Amino acid sequence: VPVLLALALVTARVFVSAPLVAQAQRAKTQVMIEANLSNMPEDTRSTLPPEATQVPEPPKAFTLGIPLMLGLGGIVLGWLVRAGVLQVVSMALGGRQGFGVVYRVSAWASFPLILRDAVQTIYVMVSHTTIDHPGLSGLLPAKPAAAGGFPGMMSAARPTVSTIMLGRIDLYTIWYLILLGIAVIAA
Repeated sequence: VPVLLALALVTARVFVSAPLVAQAQRAKTQVMIEANLSNMPEDTRSTLPPEATQVPEPPKAFTLGIPLMLGLGGIVLGWLVRAGVLQVVSMALGGRQGFGVVYRVSAWASFPLILRDAVQTIYVMVSHTTIDHPGLSGLLPAKPAAAGGFPGMMSAARPTVSTIMLGRIDLYTIWYLILLGIAVIAA
């Protein structure tokens, strides 16, 4: 049940956010095109065909296919790896339970993460915006783009290791880790 819920919510989140991601990519491309056009001489700019200034629709493979495959694969493989690591650690500490038991308790302990996906999916559906700074990454100060970047673009366009790590930590993750510890001890 938890695996099916997680797979369904990841699929829903990808389908809900795909149009928003495509729109954001088009806006970034438009900014880049306008910046390039402003650097061109007027005579060169006037000879460009109209298609040169139009922003194409991003391929569905990048906005829908890849995120969907990574999300579903992350759940299937990630949950197996997590259960395997917990099984090995538990056996090293003297546990005698089977892999199936560890997999089931670790799957049910993932309920807070499933709830987080549901809340984020509902938020994206209602607000029609993506979540740019999830978790504790919203606490990091936004810095202007480095030299060579476009004016007005923030460093969030290029995530750093600290942004990625802090983006994974939130109340749901803490709740999940507590539940996972209790579940493994109980198993």
